[in-house]
Amino acid sequence: MKRITVMLVGLVVTGALCAGIGARAQTVPQSGDEEEATPTPTRVESVVRTRLADGGYVESSRSTTTTRMLAPNVTEKTTDVVEPDVHGQKQTMLRTREVITKDATGEHVQLLEERRDPSGRFGIERDVTATTVRSANGSLQTRQIEKTRDVNGNIVPSKEVDETVVVRSPTEKLITRNVRAFSHIEGRFGPSAQESETVRSDGDITHIERVVRTLSGTTWTVSGKTETTETRAPDSSIQRTTIEQSPGLYTTRTGAGTEPLMPLRKIVEQETRQKDGTTVIEREFYRRNVNGEWQREVQPAPFHGEKSP
Repeated sequence: MKRITVMLVGLVVTGALCAGIGARAQTVPQSGDEEEATPTPTRVESVVRTRLADGGYVESSRSTTTTRMLAPNVTEKTTDVVEPDVHGQKQTMLRTREVITKDATGEHVQLLEERRDPSGRFGIERDVTATTVRSANGSLQTRQIEKTRDVNGNIVPSKEVDETVVVRSPTEKLITRNVRAFSHIEGRFGPSAQESETVRSDGDITHIERVVRTLSGTTWTVSGKTETTETRAPDSSIQRTTIEQSPGLYTTRTGAGTEPLMPLRKIVEQETRQKDGTTVIEREFYRRNVNGEWQREVQPAPFHGEKSP
């Protein structure tokens, strides 16, 4: 059985595939004029621990995120992630710096990600810029441009994403994304994927449905779908279930990847708040076996890393 425990305070976790995170928020002391000029920075320390089949845990990463205001409309977030290297030694392997600037028209985000290479030196891995503006009809329009490192070590364009958020009613909103990948052969961006996400709330229950379409030749084909149901209890605990669907691998009737979507993986989460303010999330992963039944995934013990008692 594979189970993940998450403990966090003041940290937003997104995505169904992330591992468990343990975090506590604390303030970073300032002094003198600096403290009076800007609000006190906050620091969130998080630990990723994965539960193994034998009931033990292994720490796969530890991160520290510091948030500070550089100006009344500018916020900076820096994160250091400690992970085992190829020799099993824990080092800072990833560093990110995110600067968020807000003005009357919207928001601009600049994110820079650096990763340690085998020689121990840090190099830029990813460079992302995103600008969000509010349209006259109230919708939010975001243009994101991402650059990544190629095989030669150069930072080159990789994709563009145009996102639109439309609030349909007080209980429903629609998010659409058009993704364009950069072709280094043609030297330009071209259509790659289309995503639509619907978020509906009904009292203490929230439903999220996300559909992904990819371009096959000249035809857009549904290539994936996720459905999430989140239920909030009176004690503020949350039960969350996500089911991921993909096309069948192959059939002689229609060929590869053209069959209706099939549920292949399920993620079950239980989120509760402790007396000390810590939020604990237990996460389990399931996959369909050959009989179509849900079976818990088993996480083997890693060759490197330190296993906690």
